[in-house]
Amino acid sequence: MLMSSDPNIYTKTVHSGKWFALSTIAQRIINFFAFLILARLLLPADYGVISIVFLVTGIIDDVSTPGFGAALLQKKDNVEYYLRAVWTWDVLRSAVLAGLIVILSGEISSFFKIPQYHLLIALSGLLLVIPSVSNPKQLYFFKELDFKKIFIRDVTGGLVYAVAAVLWVIFVSPTAWALFWANVISQTSEVAMTYVLMPARVRFDFRLRKLWDLSHYSRWIYGQNLLNYFLTSLDKIFIARMLNSSDLGVYARAKDLPTVITSPVTSGIRRVGFAAFAKVQDSLGQVQRGFVKSVDFFLLVSVPVSVLLILEGGTLVQVFLGDKWLPISMPLKLFSIAAILLGLVGIARLVANAVGRPALNFKTNVMQLIVSAPILYIGILNYGLLGAVVGSMLSWTIVLLYTIGVMRPVLQLNFKSFVPTIVSFAVPSLGTLLVDVLFRNQIHAWFNPFERLGWIAFLGLFYMAILFLVARLFDESPWHSFVAMLKTVLKKGEKVAA
Repeated sequence: MLMSSDPNIYTKTVHSGKWFALSTIAQRIINFFAFLILARLLLPADYGVISIVFLVTGIIDDVSTPGFGAALLQKKDNVEYYLRAVWTWDVLRSAVLAGLIVILSGEISSFFKIPQYHLLIALSGLLLVIPSVSNPKQLYFFKELDFKKIFIRDVTGGLVYAVAAVLWVIFVSPTAWALFWANVISQTSEVAMTYVLMPARVRFDFRLRKLWDLSHYSRWIYGQNLLNYFLTSLDKIFIARMLNSSDLGVYARAKDLPTVITSPVTSGIRRVGFAAFAKVQDSLGQVQRGFVKSVDFFLLVSVPVSVLLILEGGTLVQVFLGDKWLPISMPLKLFSIAAILLGLVGIARLVANAVGRPALNFKTNVMQLIVSAPILYIGILNYGLLGAVVGSMLSWTIVLLYTIGVMRPVLQLNFKSFVPTIVSFAVPSLGTLLVDVLFRNQIHAWFNPFERLGWIAFLGLFYMAILFLVARLFDESPWHSFVAMLKTVLKKGEKVAA
């Protein structure tokens, strides 16, 4: 994502981003097709139950995670000295947390109105223990931008999850238990792969006091992680408590589905971009160019996806998920817009962390928590599921505006820097909207949902054609950034082949 004056950093970053993008694309494809099968066999309530499981493990995990891993990734030297102590801390911490979940499982299942899944909640601590025993040296995969190994690890886990979930639903039990055990088996396979990819003998190091050295940076990461959990999960907690697991299942899938296509970009920016920005954190010009290009890459994928979901989301739900999932249509359309807001905030937060300004993110998160809690509560109380979706959109809009304000002194970018970006996406979006409005009634009257997939494909091609034409008005634009990245990837591939 960085157009660095050092071509080695830029080339290595793009090449690493290619592997990470491939990993995320492969996982999303695997999970998407698995979901297409599972959606016909499971109910939205089953996905609501597994969402509650991750809510429980997430809050307990984030409350006790001090952010040592992120501190080591940001640290430039002497990483090995802390590695075993960090691993020991993680293993001991997760074991204690798993025991705590067992003790509180009855109260937790009653609180979220799923007492019939008391045992599943009790066992959910496994989802904390298993990842904690991963090879600690996998940190170097990220630190050295070696994302080919991450590709192998994650795709293995994705394949194992898909196969395990489908087989469990078909042959054992078509309930939330299938999703739970599939996650357990998948995590186990990923842990095994970390040792296959980088053989290592791990030993406990109980000299935990040395970790105090990392606290100056990690305390802000801890605060961010804790607040991020509540900010990303507060809506689901309210829905699970105030509504029911079925509504939560619809909400959770509507929130996730818009990212099926965009996540390769967002995940690549988040993981590859952090290491890349950290490498050039002392050069404002490189950070500025990297930020603009990161925004371009993200919007290049997310905006057309959002446009198509807004225009034809109902058709896609009918074709791929079936009629029992039709209540997801409106939340899906709204979340396709909200995902863009959240993605832009995520890029800004990434840069703040990478350049050593995590305190800015902590303050932003505090503000978001203060704003979002009452908005979500009032929305759900008065309008149910739709109120939760609209409340999330409103709170993310406020946060984006606030983030722009606090990041301007850091990035020192003006409006002119983003004119090519704004024009490049506004014109194709409005043009595609106009075409759909003109012909929508006829298309829906003449063709069934499966046949309308061709119309959706046409709209996508029409959007990209306008984007290409608009790019000719500028010397630099999102399209130019995409072409430059593609050339770098292909050039790197030719060198590897040679």
